[in-house]
Amino acid sequence: MVVELAEDELANVCKVWLTIFVSLSYCYFIGKITSKGFTRLLAISPVIILFLILPLHLTSIHFCGFTSFLISWLANFKLLLFAFGKPPLSFDPPISYHLFIAVSCLPIKIQPQKTPDQKTQNNSYPSSQTPQKLNWNYLIKGTLLILMIKIYEYSDQIHPKLLWLIYFFHIYFGLEITLAILAKVANSFLGLELEPQFNEPLLSTSLQDFWGKRWNLMVTSILRPTVYLPTIDYFTRFIGHKSASLAAVMATFIVSAVMHELIFYYLGRVGPTFEVTWFFLLHGFCLCLEISVKKFGRERKWWVPPRWLSCVVTASFVVGSGFWLFMPPLLNAGFDKKGREEYAVVIAFVRRFCSGLLAEDELKRLFKVWASVFVALSYCYIVGKLITPKFTRLVAILPIIALFLALPLNLTSFHFCGLTAFFISWLANFKLLLFALGKGPLCSNNNPSNNIISFPNFLALSCLPIKIQEYPLQNNSPKSQINPKSNKKSKNKSYPLHKNSPKSEKPKNPDQNQHNNNDSYPFSRQKYGWIHIIKGVSFALILKIYDYSEHIHPKIIWLIYCFQMYVTLELVLALLAELVKLFLGLELEPQFDEPLLSTSLQDFWSRRWNIMVTKILRPMVYLPTLEFATRVIGRKWAPLTAIMTTFLVSAIMHELLFYYLGRVAPTFEVTWYFLLHGFCLSVEVVVKKSIGRKWWVPGWVSRPVTVAFVVGTGFWFFLPPLVRAGMETKPFQEYAAVAKFVRNLKGVIPF
Repeated sequence: MVVELAEDELANVCKVWLTIFVSLSYCYFIGKITSKGFTRLLAISPVIILFLILPLHLTSIHFCGFTSFLISWLANFKLLLFAFGKPPLSFDPPISYHLFIAVSCLPIKIQPQKTPDQKTQNNSYPSSQTPQKLNWNYLIKGTLLILMIKIYEYSDQIHPKLLWLIYFFHIYFGLEITLAILAKVANSFLGLELEPQFNEPLLSTSLQDFWGKRWNLMVTSILRPTVYLPTIDYFTRFIGHKSASLAAVMATFIVSAVMHELIFYYLGRVGPTFEVTWFFLLHGFCLCLEISVKKFGRERKWWVPPRWLSCVVTASFVVGSGFWLFMPPLLNAGFDKKGREEYAVVIAFVRRFCSGLLAEDELKRLFKVWASVFVALSYCYIVGKLITPKFTRLVAILPIIALFLALPLNLTSFHFCGLTAFFISWLANFKLLLFALGKGPLCSNNNPSNNIISFPNFLALSCLPIKIQEYPLQNNSPKSQINPKSNKKSKNKSYPLHKNSPKSEKPKNPDQNQHNNNDSYPFSRQKYGWIHIIKGVSFALILKIYDYSEHIHPKIIWLIYCFQMYVTLELVLALLAELVKLFLGLELEPQFDEPLLSTSLQDFWSRRWNIMVTKILRPMVYLPTLEFATRVIGRKWAPLTAIMTTFLVSAIMHELLFYYLGRVAPTFEVTWYFLLHGFCLSVEVVVKKSIGRKWWVPGWVSRPVTVAFVVGTGFWFFLPPLVRAGMETKPFQEYAAVAKFVRNLKGVIPF
């Protein structure tokens, strides 16, 4: 069944959030021109009232529910604190404009930056959950949430109370996953260390543990300064601190009850029955009683129940009282019916996407290919556990390498086939060859007795263009900048071509030198995220330009092709890196470093373009060739031989990728492209070593020359075979399918 949402619902969502953005911008500038206190409160009170009205413009239970929670509750309470100069929106010095907007209306809280030693004692994450384990926890809960949505199709065959229990877990999983996604997005684009929103509430040992340390911690941290602490300060003068703390607990639960009643009204537009209020009053009273009994029993050394018993009793009380007082008004608000109808829309959306975007059999083949990749890599992991490195392990995984060369032939989509071939036929195969010899990113150096990384990391690192970063991002501590050993160590991590380069390659600019000698992001994480947004917008504009391709000179179109390939690769690889960070909790190295700013071929190929491939080719091709050639022709000329061999292998892999894309015999133009670049790079290294630093070319000259050479030779050798492989037709047919699908969305959702 497809939900009959209002025709202008999405338009209303855009208008509401545009109004929120304008309102928060107004509040930010009010904070600049007014001092904290009553004047600022008076100035922002219209915004607070507006935020109470805006959710009434939405009817979708998900859009309305989350919008009311984010602005009518969180944003309003934060603005009240801001009016009196208190965190999280007020700091000295003031936070920036974009941080103000994000922190105001999102369930995030800026966590103070900590040193590495402090991070080991960080209490943000529970002790039992490392970030990696925490993210796998989200993946499991997301899978369970999907299963719950599927179970709703059989709701007429399920006992109502059991269905209520499923609703309970649905609310918990949905809230936790949504808030975690918002926090991760803010982390990616704003570079903030964010506190978790939930801490396994089902493991609570008491009501105090549940409400104070585990459930919806962002709300807890907002209610504390807005309600709890002011109530304690006020009542301490009349009834003493001991009784005032209990009064503050009750006041906090009353405010929480009022806000829940308001949100339930937004969802169902029905008058309150105050059952939710009684739910929170009951929990507030029981929590006060628990605090008093704990204190009384601690003084008299009463028996403390075991943890497992406390967890069972606490969970039973929360769920039981929820069944009694919380779930009935939520169902009266239409949570079950509206929610299931909107999930039906999502399911219909996905089905239309799968059937309208590509042929159904292509998606089935894609699923089979990646299922085969998963099984094959699992086999390789087991082989690594059972067989020691060297020849025997190599023989055991050779069938997998052959399989990975054949699998892309099962796909015809330009994007699916190209990316799959790149991930498994090139990256995964090279990593598995290194793994067979006990080297490379799939082997751990931290555990000599068992040099294989964990199974989830093995699967991700095998077939995705990622590499675990060995050093913290943006280590700007004085010690790291002064210690020459650390610089030397990080320098050796770069591609070997600059390892043998002359001193003249060292830049004059100390900042550039620092950039070249470390593997951290060239920009701050915040700036890095915004650059990806800009490139994403550029990619969308490029697709629009193709509509007028008949009015554009063919060479300009080819130039646009070059830029499109670069932007597409960078965005796809960056997206994969963020997904791996989300689910595995790993800090990942960037895949590109602004190649359009390259000052030489050496700079382009070794430090800026597709860095993951560069670092796979180094141990796989460059170093073995260098070692062999040194014994044969000497150390002086061996690096040049290693460079040419590396480019030759890269050429062969590109010819293979082009064959997968077009299924046409190679013309070896791509091979000549890489051989030409390998030869020119060898000449560049020799010339630099010969002339020294005295003939240093300024960046404003070397950058355009380098880019012109790369693009010009690409026009000559690289693009023609790519066009013959279908670059001019296949991708745009797939883009057209996406565009047509988007235009036909009214067949699924009538707005």
